Amino acid sequence: MNVNWKIKGILVMSLLCILSVRCSSEFSLVTEKSDQWEPAIYNDIVVYTDERNGNMDIYGYNLSTSKEFQITTDPSDQWAPVIYESLIIWVDERNQNMDIYGYGLLTLKVDELNTDTDIIMYEKPIGEFQITADPSDQWEPAIFNNFVVWTDERNGNYDIYVYNISTGEEVQITKNTEDQYSPAIYKEIVVYTDYRGDSQDIYGYDLSTSTEFTLTTDPEEQWNPEIYEDMVVWIDERTYEGFTQENTDIYVYDLSTLQEFRITTDIEEQWDPVVYDSLAVWTDRRDGNLNIYGYNLPPSIQELPEKEEPEDGMCLGTLLIAFVLMGGIPAYSRK
Repeated sequence: MNVNWKIKGILVMSLLCILSVRCSSEFSLVTEKSDQWEPAIYNDIVVYTDERNGNMDIYGYNLSTSKEFQITTDPSDQWAPVIYESLIIWVDERNQNMDIYGYGLLTLKVDELNTDTDIIMYEKPIGEFQITADPSDQWEPAIFNNFVVWTDERNGNYDIYVYNISTGEEVQITKNTEDQYSPAIYKEIVVYTDYRGDSQDIYGYDLSTSTEFTLTTDPEEQWNPEIYEDMVVWIDERTYEGFTQENTDIYVYDLSTLQEFRITTDIEEQWDPVVYDSLAVWTDRRDGNLNIYGYNLPPSIQELPEKEEPEDGMCLGTLLIAFVLMGGIPAYSRK
C-alpha cells in the first residue's frame, strides 16, 4: 500500500512538472502596437484580424518558420477569419456590404473521403477568390474540407448557405422564413441556431442526404452550437425544478446515439462552448470571475437514468490537480 502511494506521489510531482513547463511556454506571435484579434489555427498556420494599416485586414503567422504574412490588402475591412488546411475564409466589406471571401495558400489535389463509399477528388485554389456576390450581407463563415457555410440575409431573413469550393456550387440550406444563423460544420453535418418557434433551438443539416433535423425542442433558449465528430455542444437556458434564477448551461448531443446530456450544473453562467476530440471547454463565471472550464466527454453518450447529474467540469484557468489512480483514470478537482 505504501509503495502504491509512493508511486502516486511520483506521478503527482511528474504531472505538476509537466504543467509548470507548459504554463511557462507562452510566447508572442505579434507585437504590433495596433490591435490583432479573432485568431484561428490549423496545423502550423495562425490567422487573425489585424488593424495595423488603419483598417481591418487578415494576416497569417507560420509557426514552423516564425514568419508573419499579410493575406488581404484591400483598403476596406476584412475580419473573422477561419482556416482549414490551406484555405482561409473571412468576412469582407470591399463591396459596401458583407461578403465571404477566401484565400488558398497553395494548390493541392487531395483525396477526401466524404462518405463511406465515395472518394472525391478536388483541387484547392491558390490566391484570393470571392465566394458570395449577392448585394445583401453574408457573415459568420465556417469551413470543413471544401465546404464553406455562412449566415445570409439575401431573402429578408437570416438563412444558412453552403458553397462547394471544388464545384463552385452554392446551395441554400434553410428555407424557413424565420431566422437561422451561427452555423458550424464538421464533415457533412452543419449545425446552427434556429428561431422558427417561440425560442432559439439547435438544428442540423446533413449535406450528404439534404436532410434537416432537430436537436433541441425545449421551450427555453438554446444557441451557439459547435460540432466535432458526433458531438454537438451549445449554450442552454432551460430552468430546473428547485432553481430560482435563470442561468446558461452547456449541453452536448451525441449524433451517434441521439442522446442529449447536460454538462454543467453550477448556478452561475457558462457560455461560448467549443469541442475537440473528447474535450468540451467553455467560459465559466462560477469562481466570481471569468475562467475556462473543461469536461472530458465519454466515447458515446447513452441515455442517463432520470435525475442523474453530470460531474463538475475541471477548471483550466485555476486548476488544482490531484492525480488519483482510479482504474487508471486521473481525477480532477478545482480550487
